[in-house]
Amino acid sequence: MEDLNKTQLILLALLVSFVTSIATGITTVTLLEQAPPAITQTINRVVKETVRVVTPTESKPAAQQTVTQTVVVKEEDFVVKAVEKNSPNLVNIGYVTKKGFSLGTLNVGTQTQEVEFASVGFVFSPEGFVVLPNTLFNDERLVVAESLSGEVSYNIVIRKRDESRGLALVQLALPTPEGSKESPKLSFAQVALFDSDKVRLGQTGIALGVQNGVGLLLGVVSRLDTLPKDESKKQPGGVITIYTTAETDSRYSGGPLLNTDGGVIGINFVDKNGVRFTVPSNTLNEMIVEHQQAKTQAD
Repeated sequence: MEDLNKTQLILLALLVSFVTSIATGITTVTLLEQAPPAITQTINRVVKETVRVVTPTESKPAAQQTVTQTVVVKEEDFVVKAVEKNSPNLVNIGYVTKKGFSLGTLNVGTQTQEVEFASVGFVFSPEGFVVLPNTLFNDERLVVAESLSGEVSYNIVIRKRDESRGLALVQLALPTPEGSKESPKLSFAQVALFDSDKVRLGQTGIALGVQNGVGLLLGVVSRLDTLPKDESKKQPGGVITIYTTAETDSRYSGGPLLNTDGGVIGINFVDKNGVRFTVPSNTLNEMIVEHQQAKTQAD
């Protein structure tokens, strides 16, 4: 070391610094790959986006100077936006009854009756389509929907009961005013149905439900059940069931599963045995298409 001149010492220091940086990077990547998804998907994870701003220079107006800025965005900001975008389409689903846990009162026909909570509902189209468990309609009880505020009530029209999937495609409708032939138009927002075949293990899932207002649970996609494409059986293939680490219960069953961009990945359900699963968004689209095809054939 004593025989090295100043230039050689500087070069040696740079070499040591470079080797140390490489070793640190390799160690960090290795640790991240071994970490559980819940750690790497933490809500306070910082995402950096580079924004390029083009501004004219003072000396030469015709010329352009590129200024690079780094904007730090927390994942929690995306979660907040996703909730704000989709929560207005949540509704309560219940049985009309004079007893039991009351959500409020609904004007059903000419009578005012109490409603017993049965499920969460999520309107995934401006036309008022909702997917619910088929078992809700196994008896003669009247099933209705209500806004979370309790100010608006909806009639439920069954459009398709799918025994193989265990689901029912229903459509909400506002009660027809006395003396009118048409029911008022619905005012639900358009939501973005994400292509569920592009869902990946480990990605963040946001589950919305109803708990004295809007409830939220976070998790990650932990399992994907898929089917191969089979054109001979008219089987489209792709993801048929999604599972997450979010511990949803009856207050989330029927509510949406979102990604951090606010796209709807699917609808969460909890069966009678307590098994939690998510029906993919592509299945929702398929059910609407099947309903429309059946309607066209009937006409």
